[in-house]
Amino acid sequence: MQNTTTKFEEMRRSLGRVTANIEAADARIRQQTKRIDELARDGLDITLAVRVLQVIHDSRDASVQHRDVLLERINFCLR
Repeated sequence: MQNTTTKFEEMRRSLGRVTANIEAADARIRQQTKRIDELARDGLDITLAVRVLQVIHDSRDASVQHRDVLLERINFCLR
């Protein structure tokens, strides 16, 4: 039982970390979007900035998928 409890607690800690990562990604997305708007307003090339934004979105999406898997596992353990 100890091993199961340890794994459950590990999943809960992982869930906290991945949730924090998602929140941080949301903040980075807002910041990068603002930078893109500023660059565009100043007539500068936004190509690279848009690519960076896509990478941030992709990373956030992967974190959301990871969170969903953790939630499924945690819910399964609670049954």
